[in-house]
Amino acid sequence: MFILCRRGPALFLLFTLLCFSACHGRHSDRTNPGHSDPTNSPVAIDQAEAYDHWVSPIAPLRLSKAEWRQLAAARPPCGGNEFLPYELIISESGAVESARLLPYTGSCNFKDNPPDPPALVASHLVEASSLAREQRFIPWVINGHPSRVLIRWDLPIAPPERFGPSRPLPVPIDYDSASVRLERFGCEGRCPVYSITILGDGTVTYEGRGYVKVSGTQRIQISKAAVIQLVQRFREANFGSALPRYIGAYDGRGTLLQLHVNGKSFQVYDGSGLRVGIPTAILNLERDVDETVQSRRWVRGG
Repeated sequence: MFILCRRGPALFLLFTLLCFSACHGRHSDRTNPGHSDPTNSPVAIDQAEAYDHWVSPIAPLRLSKAEWRQLAAARPPCGGNEFLPYELIISESGAVESARLLPYTGSCNFKDNPPDPPALVASHLVEASSLAREQRFIPWVINGHPSRVLIRWDLPIAPPERFGPSRPLPVPIDYDSASVRLERFGCEGRCPVYSITILGDGTVTYEGRGYVKVSGTQRIQISKAAVIQLVQRFREANFGSALPRYIGAYDGRGTLLQLHVNGKSFQVYDGSGLRVGIPTAILNLERDVDETVQSRRWVRGG
């Protein structure tokens, strides 16, 4: 018996841990005396650690506008984004071996609603399963051995993407005056609060303000080629044509993304994320900035 859920805590967890994923190719080694099964059966891992290992781009299940309206009308307003909960078994290489849709066991009260997802969502379950299977994770190394793990994974469901008027980025880019800035604000929980500024010459300034491993100012230098590659991702994401704000009735953690090029400024404030139609590519840009400067070293350590 499957059910669709809306969960504020899951939204906080998802966006709190997005900034920790700038670690492609890194293996996590830890000691787990209680799990040393020589047959390498999957080890149960908590959801927070699973998101910490997650390295795939964000890829929600997108519904049509009409389907999203029907879905909103069919479920109680308990806050947060829509999710389909899955149980995933992750291989020793970090790929998904299997994906099983789970019943919902959270705190939202669905006693007045049928336990199965509405027909409009059920019709997308093949696509949803495919998206769940495409997730990739940093492999787990437990007791010194590559390990299979079992995790709970919430696949987000979202309405269609929303863009504003077409506003392409200028060509060519003057990198002498270019800059990219990412600022993550607080939330009701312990979300990391920090900012990253990247100048066109590769100068990076990090400011840690709260719930981070390293507080205060840190400066490093990255290559100009890395800056050019990052700005190209902004172009590919059609960043200039995004709406300046994505805010709905339920606001979790806030993120501000800014690009200054050739005397022009472009910015997007992400307050409600997927629930109000922020484009997937824009959400992935937030992660791209973190990964470009490897912000994990300051935000979480390691």
